[in-house]
Amino acid sequence: MKKIISYIAQGQGIGLKYLALLALILGILGGIGTKVIATDGIPLAQQVADQLLPIKVENGQIVEPQETYKVVHLRFGEDENTYPIPIVLDTTSDMLDINLLDQGAYITRSYLYMINEHEARTYKLDGDFELIQKDYTPEFTSFINWTAFLVGVFVFAGLFVFYFLTALVFSFIAGLIAASKKICLDFNTKMRLSSVALITCVLVFWVLRLVGDINVNMWFSAIIIIALQIYFIRCLMEQTTTSAEIKSEETEVAKEKIVSETKEKTTAKRGRKPAQKKEDAQTKTSTAKSTKAPKKTASRAKAKEDVADEPKPQKKRGRKPKAN
Repeated sequence: MKKIISYIAQGQGIGLKYLALLALILGILGGIGTKVIATDGIPLAQQVADQLLPIKVENGQIVEPQETYKVVHLRFGEDENTYPIPIVLDTTSDMLDINLLDQGAYITRSYLYMINEHEARTYKLDGDFELIQKDYTPEFTSFINWTAFLVGVFVFAGLFVFYFLTALVFSFIAGLIAASKKICLDFNTKMRLSSVALITCVLVFWVLRLVGDINVNMWFSAIIIIALQIYFIRCLMEQTTTSAEIKSEETEVAKEKIVSETKEKTTAKRGRKPAQKKEDAQTKTSTAKSTKAPKKTASRAKAKEDVADEPKPQKKRGRKPKAN
């Protein structure tokens, strides 16, 4: 749940990829269901072909078989009995009165009639063609595969558009709910919230339909989606409050840390004694003297040597002249 709330609050986009993924899954399921149901009908379709064929058409009219009236009978499963179905081949007449026909398919010499409870359609046979009697199982299988693929594509496209528009409508409702709670949500957040609520509702109802054969009407689904939106908005409020408290605590801890570090630095600067400074100064002076002393000693010794080398003046011997 935390990941879902985090996605709603801080995610990217408006949830289209998840709506597309849901529509894709349902489209694949629709295609698979179509293939399974239609595949079970291949043996029945082959029975129809075996009873109606061969048929040969020339210039838009059936020339073979002629003057024939057939009602198709099918055998279901392992039952040995056959049962009539409303598929009729009648080459004894050219046209039929639609008002007198029951629901089913009727083939005359020149027309094909498709009758159901809502409408009746008439198709004129055209051209020249021939349908021979053979095993049409490969053709039926290929036709079913393509039909299942197209069903899956159309289901995916239709559901994706429907889910997007539904999420767009519920995002407006989410904005009203958030405003009543004094929360400001941007468009992307509202779309993500509505998409998550819609996907959750659809998945739950599909599971109920598959497992328990429970169908839910549209109005009840809308109520469930709105209830999920209210729940998610409350979770967003709690997350916002918690994050604000955490940020304030982190700010206070950071301030206390800075103050403590400042105090430590100030104490370290003030705690340095003057004696240490004097010792450092004396150490520097002695070091300087030690480096300069040898030079002075050497110069003095050299001067003494030069004086010693110079010859001393000798005194003249003899008496001093007497004064007259």
